[in-house]
Amino acid sequence: MAAQDIAQFMADQFNDRDYVYQSQIVNAIIEKFGDEYIYRNKNGNRAISPEVLKLFRQLTRDVVWERGSQRWRKMRPDNRPGRRGIYSPR
Repeated sequence: MAAQDIAQFMADQFNDRDYVYQSQIVNAIIEKFGDEYIYRNKNGNRAISPEVLKLFRQLTRDVVWERGSQRWRKMRPDNRPGRRGIYSPR
Protein backbone atom coordinates (compact mmCIF):
# COMPACT_ATOMS: atom_id res chain seq x y z
CA MET A 1 0.00 0.00 0.00
CA ALA A 2 1.12 3.51 -0.69
CA ALA A 3 1.35 6.28 1.88
CA GLN A 4 -1.32 8.16 -0.09
CA ASP A 5 -3.80 5.28 0.43
CA ILE A 6 -3.19 5.31 4.17
CA ALA A 7 -3.54 9.11 4.36
CA GLN A 8 -6.85 8.88 2.49
CA PHE A 9 -8.01 6.12 4.84
CA MET A 10 -7.21 8.37 7.81
CA ALA A 11 -9.10 11.29 6.25
CA ASP A 12 -12.09 9.04 5.62
CA GLN A 13 -12.25 8.19 9.33
CA PHE A 14 -13.59 11.69 9.97
CA ASN A 15 -16.69 11.30 7.80
CA ASP A 16 -18.82 10.17 10.73
CA ARG A 17 -16.75 11.30 13.71
CA ASP A 18 -15.69 14.48 15.42
CA TYR A 19 -12.37 13.06 16.61
CA VAL A 20 -10.12 10.01 16.32
CA TYR A 21 -7.38 8.94 18.74
CA GLN A 22 -3.94 8.17 17.39
CA SER A 23 -4.01 4.69 18.97
CA GLN A 24 -7.28 3.91 17.13
CA ILE A 25 -5.85 5.04 13.80
CA VAL A 26 -2.59 3.15 14.33
CA ASN A 27 -4.47 -0.07 15.13
CA ALA A 28 -6.73 0.38 12.10
CA ILE A 29 -3.75 1.04 9.81
CA ILE A 30 -1.95 -2.08 11.04
CA GLU A 31 -5.09 -4.18 10.59
CA LYS A 32 -5.88 -2.85 7.12
CA PHE A 33 -2.44 -2.08 5.62
CA GLY A 34 0.23 -3.70 7.81
CA ASP A 35 2.89 -1.94 9.83
CA GLU A 36 5.16 -0.56 7.11
CA TYR A 37 4.15 3.04 7.90
CA ILE A 38 4.12 2.63 11.69
CA TYR A 39 7.11 3.14 13.99
CA ARG A 40 7.91 3.50 17.69
CA ASN A 41 8.42 7.10 18.74
CA LYS A 42 10.88 8.29 21.42
CA ASN A 43 8.29 7.57 24.12
CA GLY A 44 7.89 3.99 22.94
CA ASN A 45 4.41 4.56 21.50
CA ARG A 46 3.38 3.42 18.06
CA ALA A 47 3.12 6.37 15.70
CA ILE A 48 2.36 7.07 12.04
CA SER A 49 5.17 7.86 9.62
CA PRO A 50 5.85 11.53 8.87
CA GLU A 51 5.27 10.82 5.16
CA VAL A 52 1.71 9.67 5.82
CA LEU A 53 1.02 12.54 8.22
CA LYS A 54 2.18 15.10 5.67
CA LEU A 55 -0.23 13.68 3.09
CA PHE A 56 -3.00 13.49 5.71
CA ARG A 57 -2.57 17.20 6.53
CA GLN A 58 -2.88 18.03 2.83
CA LEU A 59 -6.18 16.13 2.67
CA THR A 60 -7.69 17.51 5.87
CA ARG A 61 -7.71 21.26 6.16
CA ASP A 62 -10.40 21.10 8.88
CA VAL A 63 -8.64 18.68 11.27
CA VAL A 64 -6.33 19.67 14.13
CA TRP A 65 -4.02 17.63 16.33
CA GLU A 66 -4.46 17.72 20.12
CA ARG A 67 -1.14 16.61 21.54
CA GLY A 68 -2.36 16.35 25.14
CA SER A 69 -5.07 13.85 24.29
CA GLN A 70 -3.19 12.26 21.36
CA ARG A 71 -6.06 12.70 18.94
CA TRP A 72 -7.15 14.53 15.81
CA ARG A 73 -10.41 16.41 15.86
CA LYS A 74 -12.42 18.59 13.54
CA MET A 75 -11.62 22.27 13.74
CA ARG A 76 -14.10 24.37 15.69
CA PRO A 77 -15.16 27.95 14.99
CA ASP A 78 -13.17 29.18 18.01
CA ASN A 79 -9.87 27.87 16.56
CA ARG A 80 -7.62 30.49 15.06
CA PRO A 81 -7.31 30.34 11.25
CA GLY A 82 -4.26 28.39 10.15
CA ARG A 83 -3.81 26.70 13.51
CA ARG A 84 -3.16 23.04 12.78
CA GLY A 85 -2.06 21.78 16.18
CA ILE A 86 -3.70 22.32 19.53
CA TYR A 87 -1.29 21.71 22.35
CA SER A 88 -3.39 21.14 25.42
CA PRO A 89 -1.71 20.86 28.82
CA ARG A 90 -0.82 17.42 30.14
